[in-house]
Amino acid sequence: AAAEAARRAQAAISLREAKSVRGGPPVAYLSGSSTFRTPVPSRDAMNSLLARALAARAVSATATNDHSSRSHVILTLHLDSRPPGGAMVRCGKLTLVDLAGSEAHGAALDAAGATESIAIKASLNALGDVLQALSRNGRLPPDAAPAPVPYRNHRLTRLLADSLGGGARTLMVATVRPTPDHYRASLTTLRFAARARDIIVGRGDGAEEPSDGGGGDAAAAARIA
Repeated sequence: AAAEAARRAQAAISLREAKSVRGGPPVAYLSGSSTFRTPVPSRDAMNSLLARALAARAVSATATNDHSSRSHVILTLHLDSRPPGGAMVRCGKLTLVDLAGSEAHGAALDAAGATESIAIKASLNALGDVLQALSRNGRLPPDAAPAPVPYRNHRLTRLLADSLGGGARTLMVATVRPTPDHYRASLTTLRFAARARDIIVGRGDGAEEPSDGGGGDAAAAARIA
């Protein structure tokens, strides 16, 4: 019964796309769950929402990690602020992503494990292609036309498009194991992260939009994917 309820809940989730801002990368979002747009008035509310997401993630043992993440976790904070007496709302967006582990399993996989590994590899490859395209565009001369960035090749990159391109600021933290036995995996991870380091983007100014007035309060909402 619980598995069937989880399947129905997952089937109700869909990926939608909003209009791009000033010709920037696509802005995608998830709908179909009450956790995708939840007000977070306090730190405790945020921690509670995060704990709910972490409890739902898939974890299994691999050759290098007994508790490897086998699913991605995305936390998106939308922050709207308005100065006292001001009529303009300044909008910001902070996306925190914990990618699934890229390390290989040490033992033979069953059908479900093999499908899972293929899906993880496909999503990370798509992210790598986007990072590589952004890196190449960043090295072009000012008068050269940028090449298309393949954001729409995977759901993960569609969700993260406006956090990677446009006016975004991106920071990637790579976790490696600096031992001789794992140098190949560590080198692959570092090369992957190096693509993010080479990305050059535009200004990261927050968008401003008219408001209907009011006080100087700040509101925050979170989406958990």
